[in-house]
Amino acid sequence: MSLIIPPSVVATRQPNTEKKLTKQAREWLEGDDRSPGIHASDLLDIRQAYWRHVDPQDLSDREVWTFLIGKVLHAFTLSAIDERELSWQSGEKSRHSKLLEIDYSPDKLTKKGVPRELKTTRSFYAPKEDDEGRVDLADIEVYIEQCLIYMTAENKTEGMLDILYLNLKDKTGRTTPQMRSYKVVIDESDLEKMQTYLKRKRDRLESARKTGNFQELPLCRLWKCSERMCPWWDKCKPEGRYGVETEKKGRKK
Repeated sequence: MSLIIPPSVVATRQPNTEKKLTKQAREWLEGDDRSPGIHASDLLDIRQAYWRHVDPQDLSDREVWTFLIGKVLHAFTLSAIDERELSWQSGEKSRHSKLLEIDYSPDKLTKKGVPRELKTTRSFYAPKEDDEGRVDLADIEVYIEQCLIYMTAENKTEGMLDILYLNLKDKTGRTTPQMRSYKVVIDESDLEKMQTYLKRKRDRLESARKTGNFQELPLCRLWKCSERMCPWWDKCKPEGRYGVETEKKGRKK
């Protein structure tokens, strides 16, 4: 039997407290030291990275709590796996790649210097895999990209990727947290090509930062490029997308 709550009990929402908590969380998140140079994450979508550098924006309320949850889960999981005291540090100390001329912070480097990255996701479904456990890279594309950047920066043909699925559906249809771990490998020739490719992306971003010619940078991925998702939508005016009416999703009347 549940607790009997007296009829005199009243709960009233406190918007001012919510604003204060959000402000404190934002200040804590933005308190992390970050060098002014180009970072590994900047190489994912270099046009958006351009705007982050030339026109920094405060985190939205949605981003504050999304990032806070991610950071907390990240810290607790890494500390538990490593059997060490809780640390709010995101991962290894910031490193600099002379080869790529970027700063980066992998979650962990093994004794052999292999980068290991931990990610969390709210996805309901695990990546598809074949009988040998090889997964469809399209299902974890964004995580693989970041892992490859770290591998390239460390000049390693091997990396590790751990993904904590918070709401993975089990055989009964219920959601449950589950971990998926992957070994990521690339051959030497493709690693060299990746190094050349990433240096080119880095140089294009740096050139745009100096000249302001952001239109020379490729458009971001479609799911990042919209009025709803990008705070620089009206400044960037992405060609072929800005001002173009898109089909609204929903039930037809």
